[in-house]
Amino acid sequence: MNEKELKVERVCNKCGEVNELRQCNVHKKDCYTEAGEFIRVIYSKCERCGEIDVLQVDSMQTIRIFNDYKKLLLNAIKKRQRGDSVSKKEDRKQKKLSESLKLKRNELAERCNGINLYDKNKNLFVKSLTLKKVGDIIDSDMWCVQKWFWLHVKRTN
Repeated sequence: MNEKELKVERVCNKCGEVNELRQCNVHKKDCYTEAGEFIRVIYSKCERCGEIDVLQVDSMQTIRIFNDYKKLLLNAIKKRQRGDSVSKKEDRKQKKLSESLKLKRNELAERCNGINLYDKNKNLFVKSLTLKKVGDIIDSDMWCVQKWFWLHVKRTN
Protein backbone atom coordinates (compact mmCIF):
# COMPACT_ATOMS: atom_id res chain seq x y z
CA MET A 1 0.00 0.00 0.00
CA ASN A 2 1.53 3.34 -0.98
CA GLU A 3 1.38 6.53 1.11
CA LYS A 4 -1.54 8.03 -0.83
CA GLU A 5 -3.87 5.06 -0.30
CA LEU A 6 -6.38 5.06 2.52
CA LYS A 7 -5.45 2.93 5.52
CA VAL A 8 -8.15 2.15 8.06
CA GLU A 9 -7.57 -0.03 11.09
CA ARG A 10 -10.01 -1.45 13.64
CA VAL A 11 -9.26 -2.98 17.02
CA CYS A 12 -11.01 -6.28 17.74
CA ASN A 13 -13.28 -6.09 20.79
CA LYS A 14 -12.62 -9.73 21.66
CA CYS A 15 -8.84 -10.19 21.37
CA GLY A 16 -7.42 -6.66 20.84
CA GLU A 17 -5.86 -7.46 17.44
CA VAL A 18 -5.43 -4.42 15.16
CA ASN A 19 -6.97 -5.32 11.80
CA GLU A 20 -6.51 -3.33 8.64
CA LEU A 21 -9.58 -3.06 6.41
CA ARG A 22 -8.77 -4.30 2.93
CA GLN A 23 -10.75 -5.40 -0.09
CA CYS A 24 -10.24 -9.06 0.77
CA ASN A 25 -11.59 -8.81 4.33
CA VAL A 26 -14.63 -6.52 3.96
CA HIS A 27 -17.82 -8.45 3.22
CA LYS A 28 -21.56 -7.92 3.01
CA LYS A 29 -24.38 -10.15 4.21
CA ASP A 30 -28.13 -9.82 3.97
CA CYS A 31 -29.68 -10.37 7.40
CA TYR A 32 -33.00 -10.01 9.17
CA THR A 33 -34.06 -8.84 12.60
CA GLU A 34 -36.23 -10.99 14.86
CA ALA A 35 -39.19 -8.95 13.53
CA GLY A 36 -38.24 -9.87 9.94
CA GLU A 37 -36.85 -6.46 8.91
CA PHE A 38 -34.19 -6.66 6.17
CA ILE A 39 -30.75 -5.37 7.18
CA ARG A 40 -27.65 -5.53 4.96
CA VAL A 41 -24.49 -5.77 7.06
CA ILE A 42 -21.05 -4.65 5.89
CA TYR A 43 -18.50 -6.36 8.12
CA SER A 44 -14.98 -7.63 8.55
CA LYS A 45 -13.65 -10.56 10.57
CA CYS A 46 -10.75 -10.38 12.98
CA GLU A 47 -7.72 -12.04 11.44
CA ARG A 48 -6.75 -13.63 14.76
CA CYS A 49 -9.99 -14.78 16.41
CA GLY A 50 -12.62 -14.51 13.66
CA GLU A 51 -14.88 -12.13 15.61
CA ILE A 52 -17.30 -10.27 13.30
CA ASP A 53 -16.90 -6.48 13.35
CA VAL A 54 -19.92 -4.74 11.81
CA LEU A 55 -18.84 -1.62 9.92
CA GLN A 56 -22.17 -0.45 8.53
CA VAL A 57 -25.83 -1.42 8.34
CA ASP A 58 -28.23 -0.63 5.50
CA SER A 59 -31.96 -1.01 5.02
CA MET A 60 -33.79 -1.10 1.69
CA GLN A 61 -34.33 2.66 2.10
CA THR A 62 -30.64 3.47 2.58
CA ILE A 63 -29.69 1.16 -0.29
CA ARG A 64 -32.07 3.07 -2.60
CA ILE A 65 -30.70 6.42 -1.42
CA PHE A 66 -27.15 5.18 -1.95
CA ASN A 67 -27.94 3.95 -5.48
CA ASP A 68 -29.38 7.39 -6.37
CA TYR A 69 -26.31 9.06 -4.83
CA LYS A 70 -23.95 6.73 -6.70
CA LYS A 71 -25.64 7.48 -10.05
CA LEU A 72 -25.25 11.22 -9.48
CA LEU A 73 -21.64 10.82 -8.35
CA LEU A 74 -20.70 8.68 -11.37
CA ASN A 75 -22.47 11.12 -13.68
CA ALA A 76 -20.50 14.00 -12.17
CA ILE A 77 -17.22 12.10 -12.58
CA LYS A 78 -17.98 11.37 -16.24
CA LYS A 79 -18.87 15.01 -16.88
CA ARG A 80 -15.67 16.23 -15.25
CA GLN A 81 -13.60 13.74 -17.25
CA ARG A 82 -15.15 15.12 -20.46
CA GLY A 83 -14.40 18.66 -19.32
CA ASP A 84 -18.06 19.50 -18.71
CA SER A 85 -19.25 21.21 -15.57
CA VAL A 86 -21.68 19.81 -13.04
CA SER A 87 -24.76 21.97 -12.55
CA LYS A 88 -25.48 23.56 -9.20
CA LYS A 89 -28.78 21.66 -9.11
CA GLU A 90 -26.96 18.31 -9.49
CA ASP A 91 -24.41 19.35 -6.90
CA ARG A 92 -27.15 20.34 -4.41
CA LYS A 93 -29.01 17.09 -5.06
CA GLN A 94 -25.83 15.07 -4.49
CA LYS A 95 -25.16 16.88 -1.19
CA LYS A 96 -28.79 16.41 -0.12
CA LEU A 97 -28.66 12.69 -0.86
CA SER A 98 -25.33 12.37 0.96
CA GLU A 99 -26.74 14.06 4.07
CA SER A 100 -29.95 12.02 3.89
CA LEU A 101 -27.95 8.79 3.58
CA LYS A 102 -25.76 9.71 6.54
CA LEU A 103 -28.80 10.59 8.67
CA LYS A 104 -30.77 7.45 7.75
CA ARG A 105 -27.75 5.17 8.34
CA ASN A 106 -27.14 6.77 11.75
CA GLU A 107 -30.82 6.33 12.68
CA LEU A 108 -30.71 2.70 11.52
CA ALA A 109 -27.52 2.04 13.47
CA GLU A 110 -29.12 3.46 16.63
CA ARG A 111 -32.28 1.39 16.08
CA CYS A 112 -30.31 -1.82 15.44
CA ASN A 113 -27.93 -1.40 18.36
CA GLY A 114 -28.23 -4.37 20.71
CA ILE A 115 -30.42 -6.55 18.49
CA ASN A 116 -29.70 -10.00 17.06
CA LEU A 117 -29.37 -10.43 13.30
CA TYR A 118 -30.14 -13.66 11.47
CA ASP A 119 -29.16 -14.91 8.01
CA LYS A 120 -31.74 -16.06 5.43
CA ASN A 121 -31.79 -19.54 7.02
CA LYS A 122 -32.67 -18.01 10.41
CA ASN A 123 -29.24 -18.83 11.85
CA LEU A 124 -27.83 -16.26 14.28
CA PHE A 125 -25.25 -14.12 12.43
CA VAL A 126 -24.60 -11.29 14.91
CA LYS A 127 -25.58 -11.49 18.57
CA SER A 128 -26.40 -8.14 20.14
CA LEU A 129 -25.19 -5.92 17.31
CA THR A 130 -22.81 -3.20 18.46
CA LEU A 131 -21.59 -0.58 16.03
CA LYS A 132 -18.50 1.39 16.93
CA LYS A 133 -18.72 5.15 17.22
CA VAL A 134 -16.30 7.53 15.50
CA GLY A 135 -14.14 7.78 18.63
CA ASP A 136 -13.71 3.99 18.63
CA ILE A 137 -12.12 4.01 15.19
CA ILE A 138 -8.37 4.52 14.84
CA ASP A 139 -8.75 6.38 11.51
CA SER A 140 -12.10 8.11 11.95
CA ASP A 141 -12.71 9.08 8.32
CA MET A 142 -15.56 6.58 7.98
CA TRP A 143 -16.90 8.32 4.90
CA CYS A 144 -13.66 7.24 3.23
CA VAL A 145 -14.41 3.64 4.18
CA GLN A 146 -17.79 3.86 2.44
CA LYS A 147 -16.26 5.31 -0.72
CA TRP A 148 -13.38 2.83 -0.59
CA PHE A 149 -15.79 -0.07 -0.16
CA TRP A 150 -18.01 0.94 -3.04
CA LEU A 151 -15.11 1.74 -5.34
CA HIS A 152 -13.19 -1.47 -4.62
CA VAL A 153 -15.37 -4.19 -3.12
CA LYS A 154 -18.70 -3.48 -4.87
CA ARG A 155 -17.10 -4.00 -8.30
CA THR A 156 -16.27 -7.60 -7.46
CA ASN A 157 -19.75 -8.54 -6.14
